[in-house]
Amino acid sequence: MQLLGIAIDRLGTASRLIVGLIALATIGVIAYIVMSAGGAAYTPAFTNLDARSAGEVQAALAGAGIPTKLGEGGATVMVPSAKINEARVVAGKAGVGGGRADWSLLDESSLSMTDGQFHYKVQRVRSDVLAAQIESIVGVRHATVNLAIPERSIFSVDQEQVTASINIDTGGGALTDTAVRGIISLVSNGVPGLVPQNVSVVDEQGRPLASATTSIGLASADRMTAEATWEAMQSAKAQAMLDRMLGPGKGSVVVAGELSFDEVTTSAQTFGEDKGAIQSADEVEKLIQKGGATGGTPAGTAGNIPGAATAAGSASSRYDHTQKTATNAIDTTQTETKTVGGTPTRMTVSVVVDKAALAAIGGTAPEQTVADAIANSVGLDTANAANKISVSAIEKLPNPIDALKKAGVPLVATGGTSSADGSALGGLIPAPFGGLLQPVGAGVGLLVMLFLVRKSLARRQALLGGTDSSWLPALEAPPIKIDDLMPALGAPSAGEIHAAEKKALQGRVEEIAQNRPSDVAAQMRGWLTAKA
Repeated sequence: MQLLGIAIDRLGTASRLIVGLIALATIGVIAYIVMSAGGAAYTPAFTNLDARSAGEVQAALAGAGIPTKLGEGGATVMVPSAKINEARVVAGKAGVGGGRADWSLLDESSLSMTDGQFHYKVQRVRSDVLAAQIESIVGVRHATVNLAIPERSIFSVDQEQVTASINIDTGGGALTDTAVRGIISLVSNGVPGLVPQNVSVVDEQGRPLASATTSIGLASADRMTAEATWEAMQSAKAQAMLDRMLGPGKGSVVVAGELSFDEVTTSAQTFGEDKGAIQSADEVEKLIQKGGATGGTPAGTAGNIPGAATAAGSASSRYDHTQKTATNAIDTTQTETKTVGGTPTRMTVSVVVDKAALAAIGGTAPEQTVADAIANSVGLDTANAANKISVSAIEKLPNPIDALKKAGVPLVATGGTSSADGSALGGLIPAPFGGLLQPVGAGVGLLVMLFLVRKSLARRQALLGGTDSSWLPALEAPPIKIDDLMPALGAPSAGEIHAAEKKALQGRVEEIAQNRPSDVAAQMRGWLTAKA
């Protein structure tokens, strides 16, 4: 404290004032941080409790000295974040706070349990486990799963379907379509025999988020999501190409289309060259008939019609028949092609550009130049009559500043200058962000002041250790020698140091004499012998 007082005395009046202001500012900042931090943050440790269970949990935790708070209308017990694990252990030992059943409930089965009771336990465990998993999804505060699992029938025709209804409390928020489909998939895959079409989801206000009777099913919702993603990706590609051609902010592109999710299988068979006969057969027939001694009436028409000519007695006949059959080998290729879903069947591209920027491209048809570039960037099939692209030029694109003002967003200036055409924000930013500039600037100024003060003190400290004493008259007090400060610090004198060393040596000798008397006696005899 004496050294601190001496250092303060050596400071000038201005330096003392600066140090005092810094100390006050530091104390104020620390006090503000401590006061704004508030009490300990409480975290929900036990949720979905009834009034009795919540009271039991609070009583058990109070006995262990853990503070608690109630939330969600008394259905949630909150504890400090640092005590959450300890609170759960205490509640587990007391056997309270277990609002939901888990698979350990089946471990308590007995031989006297009927099939109906076991079926009810399994259904209850499934419902509670699924509800706990749904509550882990972001945006879900509480979930209740009701399963309707009919008993098995020996006749498949009479078997009733498994259904499920889910009630979700979002706390006034909204779940995305992806989250709802994920919940349906989670429940349908967790219950045997349950299909997604038999799962109904409603929120805390009774509004259906998904049900078996909705016009938009899961397949349609997945298709809409896939098409929206594809359109966003194609629009980004087209916008990037347009920005390269005209410059940022000089045009806008929107791509819309339809995708085919049908799986098409195409089979084709191709025949090649003849490779020769695999199997062949030759058939040859010959018949020779010689005539008799006398001619006769031949069978057939000539014998049945009066006046027909008769054959001579020396007539004869000859019959020859040759047939060749062969089976040739031909190269045959069978191709089966399967096309998966997601193929675009229709695509429309709408382009809006600034007229001045379009004219800067040059050429006789700048619209066609832009259209060809955009079509190539998104892979537009011009052979398909359903695909279309249009380029429209307008005098001036909408000004972002005017759009923000019309929307009622307050703007503040940040010292920037707006562009000539007004397409840029021109240094204007929304007021919520502009309001942060003043405290940020004040903090930077405080840091600069602290840096300058520290630099000034370092310079004075360097002067104290230097040999140049030309600045000493400016101080209010003369310098003090180091030797003058030694008594104030209570340093021992040379006599005191010698007495302390002598006393330490005497204690060492006494310790040796007590612990090793035989060695001391032998040493004494040696000294006496040497003197004699």
